[in-house]
Amino acid sequence: MSTSSGTLSGAELWYGDDDGSAVMLRYQSGTLRGAPTALSSGKVAYLDSRVMLGNHAFALVGGYTMRTMRYEGTDRRFHLPRAGLRAGYRFAGSGVTLRAAGSYVRTTAKAKADSVEADGLDGETAVLYIPPRLPLYVELGYRRELFNLRREGEVFRREEMGGVLLSVGLQYGLSTR
Repeated sequence: MSTSSGTLSGAELWYGDDDGSAVMLRYQSGTLRGAPTALSSGKVAYLDSRVMLGNHAFALVGGYTMRTMRYEGTDRRFHLPRAGLRAGYRFAGSGVTLRAAGSYVRTTAKAKADSVEADGLDGETAVLYIPPRLPLYVELGYRRELFNLRREGEVFRREEMGGVLLSVGLQYGLSTR
């Protein structure tokens, strides 16, 4: 088994109502560095879109992820529908929210050229702070992903990624607290 390391960076855009339903769009890219022969080395990019239906305490998550990665000497693109759950707790009047989410992704069909399928799990926890009467937010969290490539039912490449998330951003409109 080979290992690679690297840093991904990107941007995220959320649009939601005060009840907790939201739409999210995220882009991340970076380069994983490993041994020259490592299957897991090279450029990686994600385009992730999600719709969350529910409230701040509990929401169903549906979406789509397009993942581009270096595989067997060529850049490959995987299209992955997503299903999951998100839960959270708001500490009334403090501006602090705790969140946790998990989801499952899977290709809907085998690649025609080589019968490759992909699936994976991801989980995320975060603490979000919105100061009173300021259009800002700060979020600190942790994200973990497991991604598998399969051929004829056998996993031949497994990726595990984890990392700390730090987000600082602007929100449209002022905090209502």
